[in-house]
Amino acid sequence: MPCFAGTAMYKNYHHCRQQLHTVEAIDYYLATALSNAVGEQDNAVLLHSILLLSKLLREGHSCLKLQAEAGRWHWQSEAGEGGFRLPDLDRWQQLLKNGDLAPEAMQPLVYEYQRLYLRRYWTFEKGVADRLRVLMTQPLALDQVLAAKILQQLFPDAQADDQQRLAVANAMGAHFSVISGGPGTGKTFTVTKLLAALQRLN
Repeated sequence: MPCFAGTAMYKNYHHCRQQLHTVEAIDYYLATALSNAVGEQDNAVLLHSILLLSKLLREGHSCLKLQAEAGRWHWQSEAGEGGFRLPDLDRWQQLLKNGDLAPEAMQPLVYEYQRLYLRRYWTFEKGVADRLRVLMTQPLALDQVLAAKILQQLFPDAQADDQQRLAVANAMGAHFSVISGGPGTGKTFTVTKLLAALQRLN
C-alpha cells in the first residue's frame, strides 16, 4: 500500500477518496487549504496529519496526539485497500518540527508537545492553562478556625483521614481543585458538601 510523495496527486476530493476511502469532504478541503496556507503543498505527511486532525475535531477532540496515531493506517476500505500510513513517532515529530509550526510562528497550525492543533484550539487550551496556573499559585486567605468548625458541622462522624472530608478541606483552601474518583466513590456527595461549606464561608 503506497505512501504518496506529495499532495499534488490528489487533483480533487473525488480523486482523493479513491485512495482514502473513508475521508470526508470537509476534512479534505480544510487540509488542502491549510497545507497551502503554511506553504507545504508538497508535504504529504502534513496533509494527512491535517486530514486526521480535522476528523478528530469533528469527533470532539481538541488536537491530534502523535503518540496515539503514529504508525497507524487510516482511511482504508473495509477490505483493507488504500489508505495512508502515518510515520513512526520520531520521523513524524521531525517532519512537523521542520514545518515551522511552533506557537511563535503565527501559522494557522501549531505543533507543540507532540500535539498538532488548529491555532484557534491551541489558543483556547493555552488560555485555560494560563488561568489555571494563576489560580493554583494565588494564595487564598482562609479563616482556619471557621473552616474547621464548618467541617465538623458537615462531617460530624467522620474520622480525620476520611477521604471526602479531606477533599472538601483541601478545596476550601484553594482557588482551584479537582475532585476525582471511580464510580460510587462519593464525588457528588463530596461536591454537595463542598458547596455547603463554601456557602457558609461566604
